Amino acid sequence: MAASMLNLRLLDRSTLAEKLDLASELFHRINRIIPENQELLIVPPTCRVRDAVDLMRKHAYSQVPVVQNGEVLGVFSYRSFAKEAATTTLDVLNSQGCALGDLTVDEFVEKFEFANVTEEMSRVFDSMDRDNGVLIGSPDRLIGILTPMDFLRYLYKVASPFVMVSEIELALRALIRLSLSDAELALAAKTLFGGFVRW
Repeated sequence: MAASMLNLRLLDRSTLAEKLDLASELFHRINRIIPENQELLIVPPTCRVRDAVDLMRKHAYSQVPVVQNGEVLGVFSYRSFAKEAATTTLDVLNSQGCALGDLTVDEFVEKFEFANVTEEMSRVFDSMDRDNGVLIGSPDRLIGILTPMDFLRYLYKVASPFVMVSEIELALRALIRLSLSDAELALAAKTLFGGFVRW
């Protein structure tokens, strides 16, 4: 049976939380990257693989933390399942007397690195690249999970205004070039800016 809990970007409104808000405004901390509406799904180690896969498919997740007695044991993912399944022989399956989907997720768990919400996002680049995800919090207090898509959405949100300004500038330059000849452009630049504008 899968459990579900809402992600908490800030655990409370304590002084620490207020300082975290200030730091988040000034720097690109992990706290700013966690999706506000992220629903954190967890499964127990006894969850069958087919049930975990159904849950992940239903929520469009690629991995799910495996938790027992409030402690994170690791992460079950499509990748961790595929890595183990690819090396499982028919003899092993026959000896266990079941199909791959009937096995429990604890046989396919991989370890993810943990990061704190106050850390800079660059600190987890290597583990994100290696594992395709990072757990936020600690083994006994899981807050969320970050994926490469979370990073991409955040970076797009940060960069899109600058990209838009650049596109507007390039469009204006193109319109000016279409509207004025080289001689008219040079005369306009000389008149307006003393000739120090480069087009």
